[in-house]
Amino acid sequence: MEVFKYRADILPNITLIGKHEGPHTTGKRLLKEHVFYMVADGEVGVIQNTQKYILKKGDCLFLEAGVLHEGIKSDFCKLYYIHFTHPDFKSEDYSEKELAEKVRENHLLWRTCNDYGPFPEDEISICKKCYIEDKTSLSTLCGMIDQILIREKIRLENHNVLCSCSVSEFFVEHWRQYVQSLIKSANRDIQALTHIDAVIAYLNTNYQRRLSSSIVEKELSYNFDYLNQLFRRHLNISIFRMLENIRIEAAKKILQTQAISVKQVAERIGYADETY
Repeated sequence: MEVFKYRADILPNITLIGKHEGPHTTGKRLLKEHVFYMVADGEVGVIQNTQKYILKKGDCLFLEAGVLHEGIKSDFCKLYYIHFTHPDFKSEDYSEKELAEKVRENHLLWRTCNDYGPFPEDEISICKKCYIEDKTSLSTLCGMIDQILIREKIRLENHNVLCSCSVSEFFVEHWRQYVQSLIKSANRDIQALTHIDAVIAYLNTNYQRRLSSSIVEKELSYNFDYLNQLFRRHLNISIFRMLENIRIEAAKKILQTQAISVKQVAERIGYADETY
C-alpha cells in the first residue's frame, strides 16, 4: 500500500480543483502536477501505466505527477478532483497491517506529547487508493471541497492561500476518516481509542474547572476507573496526570504572554492553591 506525504508547514500549490457530474472520460496525459480523485456517486475508470482502477462511490485515488494515465469512459459519475504541486513530496510503502499499526502508534504518541503537537511526522498523508465507507464521513468530505469551490469561485483577496489551507485541511480530515476505518478493520482497540480521544477532548475543554473523578464520570457517562485503566494501558499515564500536563502547558503559554501573577494563572487553569 503506497502512501504519499508532503510537509505540513509548506502549503500545496493548487493548480485546479473542481467537480464533474455526468459522463466522464479523459485521453492519455502526462501531467506535471499530482491529481486526487474522490467519487461521490456513479463509477469512473482510470488506467495509470498498466494498472487499471475502477472507482465507485466512496473510492479515492491519488495519481502522482509525471506518470502517464488516462480515463476509461463512464456513463455517469460525480467526481471531485484536486490538482496540485508541492516542493517536498515523497512516498512510502506499507502492508495494510503495517500501516494500521504505524497509525495507531503515531496516534498514541501524539496523545502523550506534553504540548499535543506537532504530529510526530509533521506531514500530511494521502493514500494511493482508499475507500471511505461511512456515508456521513463521505458527505462531510464532499462538503469541504464544495466550500473550497465556492471560495475559488468568489475569488476574494488571498483566496489562493485560503484554498491551499483548506485543501490541506481536507487531506488531514480525509486521512483521519480513512485510518479510523483501517484501525477498525484491523480490530485494534478502536473503541478504546475513541474513549481516550473523548476524555482528552473533555480535559482540554474543561481543564479550567476543578475536576474530580465523580464529575468526569458523571459528565462523560462512563465509569472513571474503566477510563483510567484505558489511559494507563494505552498511554502509560493516568487521566489526572494528563490533566496536569494540559494545565501546565496552558500555564506556560499564559506566563509567556501576559504579565499576571502566579496566583491568577493558577485560578485560570483550575488550581485552587497556587503553591500546589
